[in-house]
Amino acid sequence: MKTLVFAFLLTFIASAQGASAHSKVILDMTGTGAKTFMNLPVSDNWNIKWSYICSGYEVHRAFAIHIDGPATAYAESGVHESQTKGSGIDYLHGGQGIRNLRLTSTCDWTVSVITE
Repeated sequence: MKTLVFAFLLTFIASAQGASAHSKVILDMTGTGAKTFMNLPVSDNWNIKWSYICSGYEVHRAFAIHIDGPATAYAESGVHESQTKGSGIDYLHGGQGIRNLRLTSTCDWTVSVITE
């Protein structure tokens, strides 16, 4: 009974955080400035969870994510922000394979890639 309750709680917590019980975090990074993440294996359904804060940056605030790999609608639009701070989750569908993620920023950021 304890095992069943524990498994239920793990599933509930993962769902509340935007991930399913079958999700796998393939990238979870925090940094500042530009960074490229190479050879990320993604499934047909995956997402990018991102946030940034530009405290202390009065000019040239920028945060952008570009995905290199087989064509997807996301690769054409991406994330392009220029506010003081922001966050979001972008859900991507189709195109299982290897992706490279290019992050361009003048701010402090956190980015996670989760595959279903």
